[in-house]
Amino acid sequence: MNEKTYFNLYTSGLGYVNRVRTVTPKRGEPFLCCDIAALCGQPMRWNMSALTAKSPVTKRGN
Repeated sequence: MNEKTYFNLYTSGLGYVNRVRTVTPKRGEPFLCCDIAALCGQPMRWNMSALTAKSPVTKRGN
């Protein structure tokens, strides 16, 4: 039996969402994508981590 496995990231804090876009590959289904600049660390000594998030595009029914 092939069971799907996922790795989920749960976090809280401050970040900036950038470059929200729909990607349409030549082959395959389109998907939404964005970049996240997440701040982490102590308030006066923080670091920035870059993440890219991807999600399938679904059509909404009326």
